[in-house]
Amino acid sequence: MGRHQTRFADPQPVFERTAARLREARASKNLTLREAAAVAGTTRQTLGLVEKARRSPTVNELEMLAALYQRTVSWILGYE
Repeated sequence: MGRHQTRFADPQPVFERTAARLREARASKNLTLREAAAVAGTTRQTLGLVEKARRSPTVNELEMLAALYQRTVSWILGYE
């Protein structure tokens, strides 16, 4: 590979880790999908898809959920 080329890992494990972390964090706060979605500025359906690893969260959703769950975005993404 050249100096400026990067090989990216398969993104699916990141989606799955993120989904699992979001489910874990929401459960620890005893929140429903609807309650967490309202704080994140999204819908219950959208957050449900994120928690099933069928949709990636937006940066804004990640930031809002991290604040709600008192976690870092890095933790949610599985880097901590």
